[in-house]
Amino acid sequence: MANFEDNVRASFMVAKREIAGLKAMVSRLKADIHELSEMNGKLIGSLSRVPGGVKKVSRFIAGKSTDLLHDQGCPFAKRMLPKNTLVFRSKRVALNRGYRLCECLKKYRKD
Repeated sequence: MANFEDNVRASFMVAKREIAGLKAMVSRLKADIHELSEMNGKLIGSLSRVPGGVKKVSRFIAGKSTDLLHDQGCPFAKRMLPKNTLVFRSKRVALNRGYRLCECLKKYRKD
């Protein structure tokens, strides 16, 4: 019975050491996240000072098996598998190929 108790104590000591190590690791990761967050804020601030700003590249997504054209942020486009999509940089090109606008693009359409 004493041997069993010794084994249980040893197991708990090992678990206690491992938990302490995990706590230290979590603490280091939190510090790293905080540091990266500060760096990200500085980078975003420096981008706003770039002459001419940062140009957003619009991409339009169409399904290979459908005739609808979606904005890259459209929930339908986000669910498409990459192998089933076509990417256009211009709505004009996609419309000339016979694609119709999804509701996500119709609300911004300038007629």
